[in-house]
Amino acid sequence: MFNYFDEIPADEGIHQEARALIEGADKVDITEEYLCSDLRYFHAARKMMERYDCNAFTTPCKELCASLLPQKNKCVPCITHSLNKDDRIPSACEEDLTVWMAMMMMYLTRRSVFMGNPVLVPAGSKTLEQLGMPRLLTQPGRVFDHDVLEIHHAVPVRRMRGFDQPEQRYELTHFTTQGWGAHYHVDMAEEEGQVVTFGRFNRQGTKMMVAVGHTLGCEFRPVYCSPAVYYEVEGGAREFRQALAKGGYGHHQAIIYGNYVKELQELGEIVGFEVEVFR
Repeated sequence: MFNYFDEIPADEGIHQEARALIEGADKVDITEEYLCSDLRYFHAARKMMERYDCNAFTTPCKELCASLLPQKNKCVPCITHSLNKDDRIPSACEEDLTVWMAMMMMYLTRRSVFMGNPVLVPAGSKTLEQLGMPRLLTQPGRVFDHDVLEIHHAVPVRRMRGFDQPEQRYELTHFTTQGWGAHYHVDMAEEEGQVVTFGRFNRQGTKMMVAVGHTLGCEFRPVYCSPAVYYEVEGGAREFRQALAKGGYGHHQAIIYGNYVKELQELGEIVGFEVEVFR
């Protein structure tokens, strides 16, 4: 990947793209120079995809960081995933092919898709304080009177309302404490009670679990995977997490605006995969 990155110069075209993103943002907390590094990564990904005739993208995250290549080049894949998805290209973090497959919901719904880590926030608690990791992860900013699901990742999108609808407002911020690694902040709770569909395939790629919920809130955090979105899940957040584990589905969730359970069931019948509906 970084062989392609080295072929993409930070020329005037890249700087024009960076300035356009900066000018369109409500708030900017990253330099143009650092944003250009992330746009070089984006164009490197597209160049590699074109070379191998690909129509989707994924890349490792922790392994990539361990290589020190992001530190050397001052870039992360986050905004690449966001730009890809808003351009109708499935793009998943951490080489997660089963959530990547669930992003086909974009084609069915004509809407862009968010993905992230589902964390159970138990009633009356601040989960991350209990885990003893407040320096690594930011604790929830509010306490709920019932179990809810928090989903966070630095790959929000601007076309969750639809590819033919006005793009959502955004901020530009950085992933790292050093100030580099561009990603969006998009308020995915701007419409209170927004109905959403969650989806993920099992490890064999033969079965998809879907659930319905609605948004309760959204928080922007200073670094790491942000935003964090709080969701009510029909059937219960705790029970949903348990069903994912017991069914061998794994972790990340793909989230799309609207209730598309019926349409996904019909698609499963046509394409040939089972749809398990959590209620």
